[in-house]
Amino acid sequence: MTSSVSLDRGQGPVVVLLHGVGVGPESFATVAELLEDRHRVVALARPVGPDGSALPLSEQADQLARLLPEVGAAGARLVGVSGGATLGLCLAIRHPSAVGALVLHEPLVGSLAPELHVRFQAAAARAALGEAEAMEVVRAVMGEPTWAALAPAAQQSAQAQTARWRGEIAAFAAFDPTADQVAALDGRPVLVTVGGRSGPEGRRRRPGPPRRGRARRRPRRRQRRPARRPRGPRRPHRHPADRAHRRPRMTDPIHVAGTEPYSWPYDGRLGGDHLALLLAGWDETWHSRAVRSDHAERRALRLAAAVDRVGGLVVVLAHGPAIKLAAGAPSTTVPVPGIDGFYASRLDDLLRTNRRTHLLVAGHGLEAPVHSTLRSANDRGYECLLVTDACTALTDDLGAPAAKQVTMSGGIFGAIGTTDAVLAALSEPVPHLVTPTPQEA
Repeated sequence: MTSSVSLDRGQGPVVVLLHGVGVGPESFATVAELLEDRHRVVALARPVGPDGSALPLSEQADQLARLLPEVGAAGARLVGVSGGATLGLCLAIRHPSAVGALVLHEPLVGSLAPELHVRFQAAAARAALGEAEAMEVVRAVMGEPTWAALAPAAQQSAQAQTARWRGEIAAFAAFDPTADQVAALDGRPVLVTVGGRSGPEGRRRRPGPPRRGRARRRPRRRQRRPARRPRGPRRPHRHPADRAHRRPRMTDPIHVAGTEPYSWPYDGRLGGDHLALLLAGWDETWHSRAVRSDHAERRALRLAAAVDRVGGLVVVLAHGPAIKLAAGAPSTTVPVPGIDGFYASRLDDLLRTNRRTHLLVAGHGLEAPVHSTLRSANDRGYECLLVTDACTALTDDLGAPAAKQVTMSGGIFGAIGTTDAVLAALSEPVPHLVTPTPQEA
């Protein structure tokens, strides 16, 4: 039996969910509810044989590679848990174009994690003894709290598929990717996580012979102090003008002056390599609805030129025909179907792929696309500054209150500032390692 779609709902960027051993795709019900307002969530039942038996991991990956284009999920983000994470890694290695970004919770990586590999080999040997032992391994891998939280019907379903889990445990134990195969995934975002009870290399107690008794405490050795090295001759005094050879040091943090309610950015890292300017509502539709847009538009164009000059990214969010920037100011246009620039668009992927963490937000429609995009960016962890005088409002009486909302509760959505202050800060030296001049030394 080929893999099948168990759950498909929501709209937006596609997220594919792969379940682990002992449970089915229904285990993702809560996760799907949290994601479906901004994503299309597709939960798959992992492939099995015609009689419900386990398939080799490579065959499972090949079947998924054929299924994903059929359901419109080719190149989607993939989230896998335990066995689903191992299968997701195998799929990305065998069919690199089948999936995009990977979120893998506790995958097996073979001998690349030697301690975990040895433990799971022992678990597979135990599972091969019989169905009762295989079910013990399944429960140990899941963790007793997780098993106890399953509904009685889910526990009965898992026990009815013991023969399948027994075969899959052997297939997962045989998975042993090379370092070169894993290194080939460097071109895509990959996030690997472990549970709270799993230390480095997945140190959750894997099934095996039970420990008996208490381990003896090894006596503590007294460390000898190393012998003191004799002092050599003192270095000759150097004149300050001769100290240009000193090691590089970090420049002082740079903040935009006059921002409210805190000095932005909070970390003082105003560098072009992680800065982006978002021009929300930058299209004819919102431009035509805004009031007094000419002055704000000129300031936004000045911001775009300055951000590009320091190596930042300029992103135009357009609901229709975009407004062109001035000549010499390159930008990336992202079509957006909703008022929020992140909704069902590639904006988040674009920013994270280019490692942009600090955002300047401006544009047309302060109360609508600008504010919605700002709030959504803040929810995703970006450090945001609303450049108020580079924004246009839809009505005179709502623009100021919309900007004021950002400063509530100590900066609930970020901070606010002005164009001139941002331009002045961007003209300062970008914080990075510099070598002092003879005059500074």
